[in-house]
Amino acid sequence: MKVYDAVREVVESGELISREEIAEVVKEHQPGISQSNLNWTIREVLSKTGVKSISKGKYQKSEKYEFMPEYSPLTTEVGEFLISQFPGIVPVVWNTRILNYFSQHMLFNSFIVVEVEKEIIEPLFETLQVKFEDVFLEPSEEILWRYARKSEVIVVKKVVSQAPLLKFHEMKTVSLEKLIVDLHSKDAILSPFHGGETLSIVRSIFQKHIIRFDRLMRYAGRRGLKPEVYQTLSDIAINHSYKF
Repeated sequence: MKVYDAVREVVESGELISREEIAEVVKEHQPGISQSNLNWTIREVLSKTGVKSISKGKYQKSEKYEFMPEYSPLTTEVGEFLISQFPGIVPVVWNTRILNYFSQHMLFNSFIVVEVEKEIIEPLFETLQVKFEDVFLEPSEEILWRYARKSEVIVVKKVVSQAPLLKFHEMKTVSLEKLIVDLHSKDAILSPFHGGETLSIVRSIFQKHIIRFDRLMRYAGRRGLKPEVYQTLSDIAINHSYKF
């Protein structure tokens, strides 16, 4: 068996493979290979097997693809409005409807989530209230389910510093790493997706998309949710060589 086929077989047997594991496969097929030739062969193997780097020394199957959300016109309108009203501020805007893509149960109602620094949260909230209906400031679960009537309502909340984010047009939006961690929090806007639904969503995310473990666990640490996230990964039998 060619070394390329051997590496491809190893990659396809698990979710994550390290550079050291690739090196061992190469050495098995080319005993006595020098370090310089080993490095060159690894680069060639990676380019020809379509394995994608997801963090330093960690690789994943390329059938999975990068996540890029699609949002409703109202979600985009909210983001563009905030950019026009608060020059120099780049808001984090996303819609919980993206979870329907991964969830077993489709929800008709959704939240347009705006996350900003605490210093501007009050004036931003008040500005949104002038332009849009049904705007809530860090509401409790009870408030949301009692007073949120429209199919899309706006929720303003403080952003967690150093959260992993994506660029979306002129604003920022949620990454899957952030979404996975936030699902383990007590955030009211995500309560419909807690419990067994979280497990189903995270499993679906890993099946479809590239996830960067370093980014995921760093953010989990910032939110104090590392044990919960790690337990979910164990429950869905993620085969990884990342040291938590």
